[in-house]
Order: sequence, then structure tokens, then C-alpha cells
Amino acid sequence: MYSRGIVAKALWQHYLRHPLQLILLLAGLVTGVVMVNGVALLNQTATDDYLRGEQLLGRQASAYVVAVSERQLIPQALYTRLRNMGLDSLVPVVSGTITDERQRLLSIIATDPLAFAAAESISAFSQGQNQGSASGGGLAEFILPPYAIWISVARAEQLGIQSGQRFQLKGGEESAPVFTKQGHGLGHRLWVDIGYGQQLLSMGEQLSYLAVMGDEQLDDIRAALPAGYKVRLAKDALSLKTMTRSLHMNLTAMGLLAWVVGVFIVFNAVTFSLQDRRPLVRQLQMAGVPKPLVIRLFVIEFLLLACVAALLAAPLSVAMAEGLLPILGRTLDNLYGVALSYQSFWRADVLYRAIIVSLVGVCLAASGPLWQLASRQPLVGVSQQYQLRQGKALQAKLALLGVSLLIAAAFLAWQLPGLHTGFVTLALLLLGSGLLIPWLYSLLLQRIMAALPRTRPLLAWSCSELDWQLGRSHVAMLALVLALTANVGVNTMVGSFRDAVTTWLEQRLVADIYLRPEGRSDEIIAWLRDRDEVASLLLQKQMRTEFVLVSANRAENNQPIRINLLSLASEQYARQAIAPIHLVEDGWQRFANGEGVLISERLSLLNGLELGDRIGLPLDSIDQLNNVNSNASGVRQQIFEVLGVYYDFGNPTGQMMLDEISFEQHWPGHLLSGIGIKLNSVKEKAGIYDQLVHRFQLNDRQIIDQQRMREVALGVFEQTFVATKALNVLTLLVAAAGLACALVLLNERRRLALAVLGSLGVTKRALFQLSLLQWASVGLITALLSLPFGIGLAWVLINLLNVYGFGWSYPVTLQWLDYGYLILLSTVITALTAILPLRRLYKMALARQLAEGQ
Repeated sequence: MYSRGIVAKALWQHYLRHPLQLILLLAGLVTGVVMVNGVALLNQTATDDYLRGEQLLGRQASAYVVAVSERQLIPQALYTRLRNMGLDSLVPVVSGTITDERQRLLSIIATDPLAFAAAESISAFSQGQNQGSASGGGLAEFILPPYAIWISVARAEQLGIQSGQRFQLKGGEESAPVFTKQGHGLGHRLWVDIGYGQQLLSMGEQLSYLAVMGDEQLDDIRAALPAGYKVRLAKDALSLKTMTRSLHMNLTAMGLLAWVVGVFIVFNAVTFSLQDRRPLVRQLQMAGVPKPLVIRLFVIEFLLLACVAALLAAPLSVAMAEGLLPILGRTLDNLYGVALSYQSFWRADVLYRAIIVSLVGVCLAASGPLWQLASRQPLVGVSQQYQLRQGKALQAKLALLGVSLLIAAAFLAWQLPGLHTGFVTLALLLLGSGLLIPWLYSLLLQRIMAALPRTRPLLAWSCSELDWQLGRSHVAMLALVLALTANVGVNTMVGSFRDAVTTWLEQRLVADIYLRPEGRSDEIIAWLRDRDEVASLLLQKQMRTEFVLVSANRAENNQPIRINLLSLASEQYARQAIAPIHLVEDGWQRFANGEGVLISERLSLLNGLELGDRIGLPLDSIDQLNNVNSNASGVRQQIFEVLGVYYDFGNPTGQMMLDEISFEQHWPGHLLSGIGIKLNSVKEKAGIYDQLVHRFQLNDRQIIDQQRMREVALGVFEQTFVATKALNVLTLLVAAAGLACALVLLNERRRLALAVLGSLGVTKRALFQLSLLQWASVGLITALLSLPFGIGLAWVLINLLNVYGFGWSYPVTLQWLDYGYLILLSTVITALTAILPLRRLYKMALARQLAEGQ
């Protein structure tokens, strides 16, 4: 008779003799769960913020009072007049960015806390008392000089600022003391009193906008607004989720990729664990223990390990999500103007999700090895040569499957482009390359062995032995290939985007100085026209409006689409700065005649607009348009043709350009939104810049030189894919860990072969160097083979996912410096993975190696 407890103890004591297998199994599970669950938490936190709609400091804002000209400010006197009329749901807001001494851009939001409390609840200021400081940072210090800055704990940690400290601004001025606060929905922004905010941003007695807290007074506010101002409704949850969908899908894809790599690590550990216990299973069967009981005990073992891994992964998932949230917050703010609240990540379902993901991972990883163990296979071991032939046959079948998947990916990319099919194409390309590259590497090793002279038997043995190891660790190789291909693809995408944006900015920023006149345009223009240093002025007008598609062959699309309409100066160099991607024949001449418009690439791609389409723009004032449906009868329209499409990176809103003469003809009297100053010589820029600042008391927000605008824009775009790239690096490290796990386990089976070579006179030092060379070549050649597939992956990311997600396209440019760094990193990592097991063998006596290798 047998006891189930004794059988379980016999099986599970295996990990006491081989603790490394247990560690690797748990490491794979925990890593995979942390990546997928951490990204899910990150996305869910952002989604929860979207569901609450567009907010002001964690409170729901129904609408905003803004100037018709998007860049125009609101006089503080207007706010005072509206409040005197009893419209107490209005909250004045000042927002902008400042630069510290380390050239970091810091987002500022400023309000009148008393007005905010009156519109909402005074309890907003009793929540989230100062963290990390015994005193200070209260409401009195906040609203009275020398003021105080409130900041979220996560943002303070990111900036390296302690509660109660000050920091240096760019000009050398010292900031007010900074205090960490919770519960205000600050996100990555710094909250200050409105008086201090106007001082920091040099705005005088002007406001960025007025927030409307509640719907009750919306009609009264609309009626009380003078000409030139409007009410803009806050974005709802649907529009916020739609804008940010592609970014979250990218993050999810990277998290799932890391989880797959983690499952591969578990698969390796489970496979080797079961193989090591095959002799024990045979002995138990001979003692009368039925195999179904053994299988059930193995299932219980792996389920218990999954639960342990989930318990370890849950807090690590929260830590990872909290670490990546500030990066995601800056990205969303820079791209879409969406502010996250940076709330605590710990939630009731964190552990449940971790358990589910862990169980799914264990089931996927262990089902194959357990089925193989449960199937009617001979209990006696098979020869190594037979295993090698079986491994080669499997590798060839997997390579054929990989080629099929790559063909399917190419078909989808060319015949069925789209956002969702883009992700399917991405998965097929990754999996296809992962299945094909190990076979190509094996083929290369066989060619090298055939070419080696007979006088180099050790090198021939090294290639043959490496080929055997790769056949036994094809799952780990698949994980490494997936990570390398993804890394090449993301590096190519990010580098291509950086190159495209840099070129675009150098082309677009044709003026030497840019001004935002804010109502003083006539005085400034008159002064500039009298200056000999000024070659020409580029005057631009801008307004928010809507258009409808009126093309006869596409009349089904008649929903109004909101856009920014800009005027384009008639100077030749101004038009050369646009450099349309597509342009109809005689497009510039027809544009100058006022026959049509140029549209941004985002507007074209996301709304299906094509060259030759006819659109209708309302001729009514923007204030009337704000209260009248553009499809309603009585709204006068002007019909224009789409003449060209141009790049407009990073703009979340569609944009159109119309010739400045035609713009003034159809919308006369519209205020200037910007003035570009083209100088005769760049050497004169500093002088004219200083004169403008001192003569018209312009601040840094109103006057920007070309170089600073380029630096700010590039700084914003650098944040676009930073979260994706961070996850990509983590994925590569996880894959390297998976390869290390496989190598550690394989070295347990290499002892006899290495011991035999040692007994034949090969020194341990030579074997150590040879093994390092073997695995360094794995990293080197695998990275080289991954390059074309990674570049293809970048093409999919740029031309499918980004096009249909962000609304941008740009040429794929090869990033040779990044490739060199990645190849070097892959070579070093794979070589380092061999050191630990090799050092153990290196220190082991030859007799012991021969004994343990039996």
C-alpha cells in the first residue's frame, strides 16, 4: 500500500535537492504576472480617470470659458464682472509651463482656492494634509506670500524634491516651498495660488480659462459672455478613451509580450523539473502508484506555485505601475492634454487579477509537459541521438510554421490595413520571426561545422554541442528572439519618429521669433514694420470650427468634425515650410485663389479624407456656431476642395490651412493668434528680441525664439513613446533571464560531456572560454538575424498602428547606432548568462563532474 502524503512528499522534495528550478519557475511566473498586471493597472487607472470625464484638480468640470482665438487669454476683469453677476460656479484658472535650472519643463496649474471651494466644497482643502512635513503647506501658506506649491507624492519623488524644500528656476530665482499633498488629483502638475501662478508665468492680470463647476449656470454664462469668448464643453469619457486608445493598446501589447516571455521561462522550468523526476515517476509506478495520482499531485503542485507567485507579484505589480504612472501622465498631457490623478494603485482586484494571470500562465506552460508525461510513452530513456533527431524535426516544422505566419502577416499588412488587423499583423510577425530565426541559426551552425577543417575538432564539437543546446532550449530562444525583434522594432520606430519630427521642426519653424500678441497686435506690427532688421512678418489667424463632408460620392459621411482652421501667409518661404505630403496638380495656385484648403495628416487618416473631397465650412461666427448645430438649416457654408495633406505631428485635433486672403474674406476681423518675425540676419535676433521684451513688456509665454520653440517641441515629443520603450527594455531583460534559466538547467545535463573533454586533456579554462564564446555568439548572431524582422515590425508599427491610432506617418529610418548598441547588449547579456553555471562547473572537481553527470 502507498500513502498519498508520502508520494507527494517524494515528488515535492525534488525542489529541496534542486532549489534553482523552484526559483526559476517562480521567477518566470512572477515576472510575467508583474508585467501584464502592472500594465493592466496602469491602463485601468487611466481609464478610471477618463470615466470621471475631464476634471479640474480631481473635481468634475462641466465646461470651460475660453477665448474664441485659442491662444488668447481672458482678462481677469471679465471674471470679476461675471462673478458680480452671481455666476459663482466659475473658477479662474491659470496654466502653463516653467523651466527649472535642470531644463525640466514643469506644468503649473493655478486657481483661486476660495473660489474653487465656493464652487465645489471647502472639504477639498481639508483632504490630503501635508505628507512628510510636520507643519506648513496649509491653506494660509498657499494663498499668502511667499506662497506654497502643492505637488503629488509621485511627482515629487520623480523630481527628487522633498516636502518643504525649494527648487531653482531657470533664471536663478528660487521657488516657493514645495509640499506634497494627496487627494487633489494633481497628477504631474504643480498647484499654486492664482496670484503666484500669474507671477511665475508673467501673465499679469490675465487668466488661461474659466472652469464651470456644474451645469446649472451654463445658459446664464453663455448669455453673459461678450463677443470673442465662448463656452467649450468638457471632453467626455468616450472622447478621452478614443484619443488615447492607441497608446494604451501599445502598452498592453508590450505587457502581454513580457508575460509570454515569462510563460516561456515557466515552461522551461516545468519541462526540466518533470524530466528530472521521470526516474522517480517510474519507481513510483513500479511500487504500485497509479500514474493519474502522480499527475494530480503535479497539478496541485503547480497550482500552489501559481498562488505563491501571485502573492509575490501583486505588490510588485503595484510598485511597477506606480513607477510608470508619472511617465504615462506626462505623455498623455503632452499629446492630448489629459491629466491623470496619480491615485493609489492598490485596489481589491489586484490580487484576484494576479492569481488569474498566474494560473493561466501555469496552465499554458505546464499543460504540454504534463500531457507528455501522462501519455503512453516508454518509461525507459531514449538515446541522445534520437532526441537530437526529434529536436531537429520539430525545429524544421516550427520554422515552416514561422514562414507561414510571416506570409499571413504580409498579406494582412498589404491587403487589410487597419488598427486591429495591425495588432494581428504585429503578433504574426513576432511569432513568425521567433519560430524561424532559431532554425536559421541552426542552419548556420551546420554550415560552419561543414566548413571547419578536421584539425579543429574542438571548434567542431563546440558548434555541434551548441546546436544540441539550442534544440533543447528552443522555447528560451523564442523568447529571446521575440524580445530582440520587439526591441529593434521599437528603437526603429522611436528613432524614425525623432528624425521625422526634427526634420519637420527645422522645416516648419521658418521665422526667427514668434509672438503671441494677445490683443496688442496692431501696435506691435506697426513697430516691427518700421524696423530695418525685419525682413518680413508672418501673420497667422486661427479659430476653432467644424466642417462637414459634402462630396457627392461620399455624402453618407455628414457628421460635423471639429478642427482648428489656420491662415497661411502668402510668402513663398512660409508655404515651402508646409511641404505637403500629397498635393493636387496646380495645388498652390488654386490654394492662393482660395479654391481649397490643406489638411493635416491626422485629419486625413482618421476621417478618411482624400484629395479632391469637398467640404463645407460654416461662415457664421464661432460664437453662433457654439450654440447652433452645423447641420441645422440656416447655417451658411462655404465649400472648399481638399488640395493637399501635410505633416502635423503631435496635434490631437485635426487642422486645416486656408490662404490668408481667403481667410480674411470669409471671416473678417478675426484676431491674430501669432506673428512670425523673419529677420535679415540671425545675428540681429538677440537685439530685436530684447527690444520687444522691454518695449512691450512681453513675457516668455508671449515671445519665443526659434531655438527655444524647437527645444520645447522636441522635449515634448521625446515623451511620446517613453513608456513603451521602458516596457520594451524590461521585456529584453526578462527574455535574457529566460535564456539564463534555460542555460542553468541545460548545464546540469552538460556535466558529463564537459567532464569527458576534461579527462581528454582540455583545460577548464579553455572550456570556460569556449562556452562564453558559444553564448556570446548566440546573442550576436540572434540579434543580427532579428534586425530585418525588427525593421519590418517598425514598418507595421509606423504604417498601421500609428497611422490608425495616432494619425501620424513618417518614413522608416535605420538607426544604426541603436542597432549596434542592441547587438552589443545582446552579446554581453547572453555571455553573462553563462558565467554563473560555468563558474560552478569550473570549481567542481573532475571526478565529481563524471559522477554527477551519469
